Amino acid sequence: MVTKSGTKSCEMCKEDKIGKRWEYRSKTLIPNYLPEILLVCEKCIYRENYGTKFYKKAIKQKLLDKLNHNYGKKLPKMEGK
Repeated sequence: MVTKSGTKSCEMCKEDKIGKRWEYRSKTLIPNYLPEILLVCEKCIYRENYGTKFYKKAIKQKLLDKLNHNYGKKLPKMEGK
């Protein structure tokens, strides 16, 4: 997480939202290529990490907030999945 609040537009969905901003770099299969880092909103970062089917449940459980504080680099799993 980069900031706790911000008014800049999300670079992924292009919407102006007030809320947390995250740095996101997409995964790549091409060697020696680093994609650019995007500043994205909370909804987009959850959608990219947990998929379109489960991202709303992950937002309710605040899994990425737990990741920043407790788990280090290991991605926490959803309860009841």
